Amino acid sequence: KGGGILIINSDPVFSDINITNNYAGEYGAGVYALYSSPIFNNFVISGNGGSGLLQKGGGILCEGTPNATFIDGSIFDNGNTDIGFAPYIGGGIFVGYAPFDSSSSFYAQLINVKIFNNVSRMWGGGVAGSGISISGGTIKENTATNFGGGVYLGGHNYNIGSIDFSSINRVSIYSNTVD
Repeated sequence: KGGGILIINSDPVFSDINITNNYAGEYGAGVYALYSSPIFNNFVISGNGGSGLLQKGGGILCEGTPNATFIDGSIFDNGNTDIGFAPYIGGGIFVGYAPFDSSSSFYAQLINVKIFNNVSRMWGGGVAGSGISISGGTIKENTATNFGGGVYLGGHNYNIGSIDFSSINRVSIYSNTVD
């Protein structure tokens, strides 16, 4: 869990950081945040992979995160590297409730983040889950096998949460595929 960084019950701030070429057997090959509210500013998360049957979050996995924030960064080339293989959900980032704790709160903000060239074996090549707010940035050239090449609303529970896009600081979503 958390091949590059594992964050549990903590609220760290990371600035000017590169998290690349990491491996996790199951969860969050680049970053795994559990019951935490990390802030990442000016970051790169790329080239991360895993091998678990239920691998989630090739680049980032946020579970039970009350307020994870990602500002001015890039999430790319996760799940399609020589390190492991693609997660089954959320090639770039997956956000949802904590394992075995469906009452845990979760929320993540992506502000001016470029999400590209990530791969998922099933759902959400770029972004997957719910409880996500996206403002600015780009979601492009991501691939999923079943649904949501760029963005997939769903995950642990298909009936809760949302993915909200800013109407002021628009997001560009293009050239994503379902294979």
